[in-house]
Amino acid sequence: MLKRNAANQFESSPCAFCDSMRPLPTSHRCLAEQKGGMLDGENEICGRPFCAPCGGKWGCEGAPYRCKDHVGNV
Repeated sequence: MLKRNAANQFESSPCAFCDSMRPLPTSHRCLAEQKGGMLDGENEICGRPFCAPCGGKWGCEGAPYRCKDHVGNV
């Protein structure tokens, strides 16, 4: 199960999409429903972490949060 902090944000994780040797830390996660995905409460979601610069590359600059693979699925 994915952990959330006291502000109900996901715990910080390294970005799964950064090209650099030092991926940026982020609390953004892909919220696309995915059968067999990571548990967020009772929901199964993709859950891949992505930073704001990477999300901006594929047009995800706000809710709903989607990774590169799910950005077209709302």
